[in-house]
Amino acid sequence: MSRPVVIVDLDEASLKDIGQWPWPRTIVADLVTQLTQLGVAAIAFDVIFAEPDRMSPSIAATSFRDLDDDTRDKLRNLPSNDEVLAEAIRNSRMVVGQVGSATAVPRSEADALQTGFAVMGPDPAPFLVTFAGLLRNVPAIEQAAAGRGVFSILPERDGIIRRVPIIMQAQGEMVPSLSMELLRVVAGSGAILVRTDQAGVQNLAVPGLEVPTDQNGRFWVHFNRYDPARYVSAKDVLQGRVPRDRVEGKLVLIGTSAVGLLDVKTTPVEAAMPGVEVHAQVVESVLTQSLLTYPNYAIGAELLVAVLGGLAIIIAAPMLRASSVTALGAILVTALIGASWYLYSQYNLLIDFTYP
Repeated sequence: MSRPVVIVDLDEASLKDIGQWPWPRTIVADLVTQLTQLGVAAIAFDVIFAEPDRMSPSIAATSFRDLDDDTRDKLRNLPSNDEVLAEAIRNSRMVVGQVGSATAVPRSEADALQTGFAVMGPDPAPFLVTFAGLLRNVPAIEQAAAGRGVFSILPERDGIIRRVPIIMQAQGEMVPSLSMELLRVVAGSGAILVRTDQAGVQNLAVPGLEVPTDQNGRFWVHFNRYDPARYVSAKDVLQGRVPRDRVEGKLVLIGTSAVGLLDVKTTPVEAAMPGVEVHAQVVESVLTQSLLTYPNYAIGAELLVAVLGGLAIIIAAPMLRASSVTALGAILVTALIGASWYLYSQYNLLIDFTYP
C-alpha cells in the first residue's frame, strides 16, 4: 500500500556507516538537499539542533593544535555548519522540531518566529497541555525553516501513548505539534484555525483538513502496528540508493529507530515504537481521514448510561430471582461492550461504556 508519509531513519546501520549522532550538520544538509532533489513535498525534523555545531570550521580553528596561521584564517572564514544546514533548509519546505521543557528557557532573537493561530470561540489556553519553557534550534536554523513544531509526546499514566497534543502552550505562547505544523506548511496556510467551546478545544483546521481533538487539544491516534515499509535508511538517501518514486510527493519525517538514541514509545499496539512513527501515524490518520474522536459530550453520555443501567438493576433486583438478576447484568454488560465496539468500528467514536 502506498503511504503518504515516509520516515528517513537515522537507524543503526546509518550510525555504523556514518558515525555516532550528532552528525556534522554539513551531512544533515546533504540529507536535506538529496531529499529535496528527489521531489519530496515537505520535510520535518524529529530532532533538535539546540546548540551550535561543535564541528564547525571556526571552532576547529581554535580547538585543533599545531595549525599554521593561514589554515586557521581559512577555517575562520568558512561558513559554519549551521549556516550550511540553514541554506539547505531554506531551499526546501522544512519544519524544524522544538521541545517543551519543564523550566523556562532564555528567549532568543528567533522567538518572534511563531505560527499564527485564529481562534473561534473562548480562549483555549486554560485547557491546553502546558510547558514552562520551549527549547528551540539555533537562530540560523529557526529562521531558515518554513515552520516550527513541538515533538514532545506525553504518555498516559500507565506509560502508553494514546493521545498526542497537537496544540500546546509553551513559554506563554500557543504552539503547534510537529505533525500539525507539517500539515499547515503543506496546506500553504499562514495560520491554524482553532475552534473551541465552553468545554475546551473542538478541533483544529487548515485549508482542506480538519483535525478533531479532545478538550485539551490532544489527538486520539488510530494506531496500527510498526511497519518497516514506512522507513528508508538515512545512509541510503545519502548514498543515492533511494528511487525517486519512493519519496516523490511524500511528506518526510527525519527521526531515529536506533535504540541508543532513546526515542522509543509504547502504544496500544506495540510495546516499542520509534517516536518518529507516532508523528507519522498522526499525519497519516489526518490525511486518510482515519480519525478517532472522543467528543466533548462523551463524558455526559457515559455518566447517563451508568445512571440508567444502575437504576435498571435497582428496580429489577427486588422483582427477580438472583439468577435472573445475574442474567440481566450479563446482558447489560454485553450490550454496553457491543455498543462501544460498534461505535468504534463503524464511526471511530470513543465512547467508553466500560465505566458503567
